[in-house]
Amino acid sequence: MAGSLPPYPTFDYASDKSNAGPRWERWVSRLENLFVGLKIENEERKRALLLHYAGESVYDIYDAEKGETEASYTATKQVLTTYFEPKKNTQMEVYKFRTHKQKEGQSLDEFVTELRKLAKTCEFTNVDKEILSQVIQNCKSNRLRRRALREPDKTLNDILTLGRTLEMADTQATEMERETTVNKITNTNKTYPKTNYKQQRGQQASSSYHNPNYSNRPTRQTQCRNCGGQFPHKNGPCPANGKTCNACHKQNHFAKVCRGKSKQNKYTRDRRVHEIQTETSQRESYQASLDSSDEEYSYSIKEAVCSIKKSPFTMIKVNNTTCSMMIDTGATVNILDDKTHKNIGSPKLNKNDIKLLPYGGGKPLEVTGACELGVETKHKYGVHKFYVVRGGHGALIGYPTASQLGLVKIIQPISIQAPEKSKTRSHEEKVAEQYVNFIANQAIPKAMSLSEVKGASLTDRTLQKAIELTRNGKCTKHSAKFSDQLDEEEELDIEIHPKEENKIKSPIQSRPTRIRKPPSYLQDYECKVRGIIIP
Repeated sequence: MAGSLPPYPTFDYASDKSNAGPRWERWVSRLENLFVGLKIENEERKRALLLHYAGESVYDIYDAEKGETEASYTATKQVLTTYFEPKKNTQMEVYKFRTHKQKEGQSLDEFVTELRKLAKTCEFTNVDKEILSQVIQNCKSNRLRRRALREPDKTLNDILTLGRTLEMADTQATEMERETTVNKITNTNKTYPKTNYKQQRGQQASSSYHNPNYSNRPTRQTQCRNCGGQFPHKNGPCPANGKTCNACHKQNHFAKVCRGKSKQNKYTRDRRVHEIQTETSQRESYQASLDSSDEEYSYSIKEAVCSIKKSPFTMIKVNNTTCSMMIDTGATVNILDDKTHKNIGSPKLNKNDIKLLPYGGGKPLEVTGACELGVETKHKYGVHKFYVVRGGHGALIGYPTASQLGLVKIIQPISIQAPEKSKTRSHEEKVAEQYVNFIANQAIPKAMSLSEVKGASLTDRTLQKAIELTRNGKCTKHSAKFSDQLDEEEELDIEIHPKEENKIKSPIQSRPTRIRKPPSYLQDYECKVRGIIIP
């Protein structure tokens, strides 16, 4: 009979003694369910299985605490319950209930079930009310939380119904998006069967050994590592001699067999993986936005769409043919590649020696020619110049043409004034400036400084009187002293206006060849100016 007993875990009392009471109740409840499943109704058998499954440590506790109790299942369970019940801490149970949060990937029903288990030992008056409060505060769904806060009259069952609906919609949408992503990845990745090189080589050797006609077969032609064609070349040297590779820009080989592309392919693979990871992160952010309100949900979609936009392309008619062209506001010319030039009818090209450099410098583009083409949009038409370059990188419209066609518009133009160029001065201006500098520098004797000249001017009485005359317009109480002509000094109060000097008749006689000044003129003029009346 003992060999047919189902396994059941023992009660580990020592793992968490502070929470032994609630753990014992849950353990006994599960054991009684086992009794019902095994159809065990005998009290003695139930008591024996209780002590057996509880473990050796619990049996020792019962042996020490049983006293004179009867040997029945109910009495044995009560002894152990009484022993473990004081170990129950209601405040600790409430704390565990309050701090319990919904785990990542856990459904709302599972979260509520755990809350109900924790609420059994918390002695709440209204269990549903406490669980509803805990769901609103600690659930993972922001949309469910906002909906519950907007509608406070909803009960716990209403919130659970709404949460199940949101979870089901999110799960189905995620499944659909995951299938789309897997399809994209599996379509781009191809699997090739693995071949055993040694085994294949051995099979070839054995077939050549057993087949007598193997030696009569033509020699297998190998591929040239420089041009990718058959080797050896029949019609002369390798076509790649002297040619430049478009991948690594080295000579004597083509891009299709370039061995330097391995590094580029490595970077390309890294970029592809990065793009897939970025797309996944955007989907996760989009999934997170589903947990927000309806207004934020629509805004997040708009933001995600804007972030995925690529370079601006437009469909316009070039030479009466609709073409897809990229608008580049940083370019100053219009460019067509060979493929686009062929699609629009291969118009005649004119030779042009212009050098087109990419942004940031580098190797110039290979320009095959230029042509004037008619460009038509929905509202405007014009004839513009296009440069045709080698390659298949697409067509491009520069800013001047895009602006004239109304495809782009500058919202906030910035005006930059170029610095004025210094004008070249004439010879006369240079001579005049040199003369002014000479007068300013040579007017004062080198033996005297400027401060000395100012000091001497302040002490000169004649100069000060002249300054006073020019400021006031007249000379008052002027005293004159002529020691050589007068024997005594006298002060004369004479008032002469400067304009009266012009009334003196000048005795100067002019002749065609010279000017004659009589000697008496100078003496009379000096006396008149100094205020002396000559009898």
